[in-house]
Amino acid sequence: TLTSVAQRFGVTVGALRTANRLTTDNLFAGQQLVIPLGSSSAGVPVRLQQRPERLSLEPVIDRWAAAYAVPGPLLKSLLWIESGWQNSVVSSVGAMGIGQLMPDTVVFVERMLGEDLDPGDPEDNIRMSARFLAYLLEETGSAELAIAAYQQGLGALQREGTYPHVEPYVGDVLAVA
Repeated sequence: TLTSVAQRFGVTVGALRTANRLTTDNLFAGQQLVIPLGSSSAGVPVRLQQRPERLSLEPVIDRWAAAYAVPGPLLKSLLWIESGWQNSVVSSVGAMGIGQLMPDTVVFVERMLGEDLDPGDPEDNIRMSARFLAYLLEETGSAELAIAAYQQGLGALQREGTYPHVEPYVGDVLAVA
């Protein structure tokens, strides 16, 4: 239902209706929706509007997206799906921060940048996430494949293609972007 989609992505039903030019709340299986995530309060997920400390990260995300020529909406969406723009999140496998960076990814990106960064610092975490996404976009040539590689690893993607359990993740990131 439109209500369940709105709750899942932390947006209002009205914002979904507007973004998708819907006149009814009825959906059909497989229907693709645009999930609004923007800089105006009307397009920002409700959960993000309620957390100004997280919303204040938007200019930082925009700055690093521009610095590494990554589409800003794609980076924002990726970081939203990964952590809800929460830097305190640590996964059961050790992924950390806003971009849910694995320790090996942190080392890899630090080598690319030629400097040590702190994945516990929100700005550094966003910067590393943006640079890593830029790398994956360069290597894969598409947003869909780059997002899959972000989730499952570039080597695994190249060897085996997108894992079936990663496909919904890719769809969620692209839907929000």
